[in-house]
Amino acid sequence: MITDMLEVLEMLDIEDIMYMLSNSSELQYMLEEVLSLVKGVVAPFLILPLLLGVANCFFGYKIYRVLLAISTGLVGGVIGIVLGLACTDMHVAGAVVGFFLGAALFGMLAYFLYKVFIFIQAFFTGFALGFVVGILVVQLETLTIGLILGVVLGIALGVLAIIFERILITALTSYKGATAIALVLSLLIVQKPANFMLWNGILTAVFTIGGFLFQFFVKIGKTQNAPVRVNQPMMAPPMNQGMTPPMNQAMAPSMAPPMNQQMVPPVNQAVMPQAVKTPTFLGVEGLYRGFEFDLTRNFVFGRDEEKCNILYPEKSNGISKVQFEVGISNTNGQVYVMDPGSSYGTN
Repeated sequence: MITDMLEVLEMLDIEDIMYMLSNSSELQYMLEEVLSLVKGVVAPFLILPLLLGVANCFFGYKIYRVLLAISTGLVGGVIGIVLGLACTDMHVAGAVVGFFLGAALFGMLAYFLYKVFIFIQAFFTGFALGFVVGILVVQLETLTIGLILGVVLGIALGVLAIIFERILITALTSYKGATAIALVLSLLIVQKPANFMLWNGILTAVFTIGGFLFQFFVKIGKTQNAPVRVNQPMMAPPMNQGMTPPMNQAMAPSMAPPMNQQMVPPVNQAVMPQAVKTPTFLGVEGLYRGFEFDLTRNFVFGRDEEKCNILYPEKSNGISKVQFEVGISNTNGQVYVMDPGSSYGTN
């Protein structure tokens, strides 16, 4: 029976098949029943893909380093399996050890050499696209044009991925997450199979646009709008600052100072209004040695350009993404230094 059905389908073209699908009530009823059965069976297993899709769509840029490490680690695991089998004469233990070693090695490299692997990923994407286009242009007569076009397009796309990293990664993760969300929701919501592709396309477009706008414009947590690097030079304090009292601070210009000014301080000096100086945060060593920060605002030190307004280079030793914050408390007006739980601690 199955063989007969396959023979009939081979005799029909795609238009005939689509016509039968759209005009056969019995077939549509059967497909609806199958779809309903599939929903009941696979629905519990769709929760994880839905959550991963939401994370990718709305938080993809923030977690892309981890996602890149995982995907690259899986590629490294496959390479490790091949090498493990080759080195152990097709032994299963060699494949298992090779998988874990390859996944760990490639995952760590992708995590710590983030920019490099972004370039590599974009390069291979551009290379594949350029190679296919080149082959189609010359109609498989020679591979040279395809290889050249693939390399050129791969390098161009890799450079663009580095320059416009946030925009491209935000767009990519929004689209990937949106496809997963749309697929799951379409399976759960759509009742008629004929409407499945329509709803899947609409949901993909809506979530792609929504996820991109959310990632690009909505800041999660306490972040700064724009990183600002303060580079005011530290000024040396005047000699005997704090020891010499201000001259004639409490007297009118026409009044002469008392004879014993240097021996007896004015009685009301302690209660006279004094000019309040803004507390200053001084750098005494490291990258910001000799820099002065007037605490008219709070300063967040670290390597994360979205959360910090005083930045350190990405590969700075001993500096976390968010190392510490210094500012003046709105509650009691006291200077505070707060470590949000950095990896290296703040002393």
